[in-house]
Amino acid sequence: MQGKFRIKALVVTGLVFLLSFALLGLALFKVDDTEGSWTDTARAVWAPLLAYAEGPIPAFDHIVRTDRPLEYGENTFIGALNIIRRWQGYSAVSPIQDEVYVPFPVNVYTALQPVYVDFGAVGVVLAFAIVGSVSTFFYIRALAGDGLYILLYVLALFPLLY
Repeated sequence: MQGKFRIKALVVTGLVFLLSFALLGLALFKVDDTEGSWTDTARAVWAPLLAYAEGPIPAFDHIVRTDRPLEYGENTFIGALNIIRRWQGYSAVSPIQDEVYVPFPVNVYTALQPVYVDFGAVGVVLAFAIVGSVSTFFYIRALAGDGLYILLYVLALFPLLY
């Protein structure tokens, strides 16, 4: 944005986000009612948006208040562990978390949850310090105009959009 903050850019960004969220929800069949009118479909898109917006923090609070032993990487590195399991002939473990009721059922979709469950609060601080350092490194190199680091920085920011 080069030092310029414009309300128009903020509004357009918000609308693009809402549109992409709605289209992704429709494409993945996450929206219950698509047979009705536009207002019914808009209400059907609004409900999951609210669940994703307000559900993860109380759900993560539920995880924090549960006194359970650390799992040492079973959640954080589940993708790599599933690859190893498949190579050994075992079935993959689902990365989808169990639902937590925070007066409605919601999965604990936060970046903190797998790291917290595996390594505790210290692990969260260390992991996100590393993520912040790598992101800052990509940003500084991208500012210098290096095409590879521009791409890497964009790829690092992409998960923040969704």
